[in-house]
Amino acid sequence: MSDASSDFSQELLLKHWLEYAESLTVEKTHLKNTLINCKPVLKEDFTLEVPVYNPSQKDEILNFSRTILGHLCGKLNNTHIKMDIRIVEKEEKEMIYTSTEKYNYLTNKNPALEKLKNILNLTVE
Repeated sequence: MSDASSDFSQELLLKHWLEYAESLTVEKTHLKNTLINCKPVLKEDFTLEVPVYNPSQKDEILNFSRTILGHLCGKLNNTHIKMDIRIVEKEEKEMIYTSTEKYNYLTNKNPALEKLKNILNLTVE
């Protein structure tokens, strides 16, 4: 491969990233799902920042980084692409289990729900 450094857009990067993911076989389902869910962001100097949510995803991408980068370098005509994989913290999500918790969550999002409950004379069980 020659020394190429063509510019490319975020959109083109995502197109070829997902194209690679879709080309993977059933045996590589974990990698495929990781690539689909952890999309790269184009940074300076052709660096791709890939946010992942756990060490397993990071290892999966690292194990295949040469073939992923080979695909991208060829499709984007750029041999200077580098990947920076980082684990991001997912937001803490409050789990909602009971009907009362669901109702309280929904009325916080839309206070008109309380008015509707009163008009229809409903109760939360």
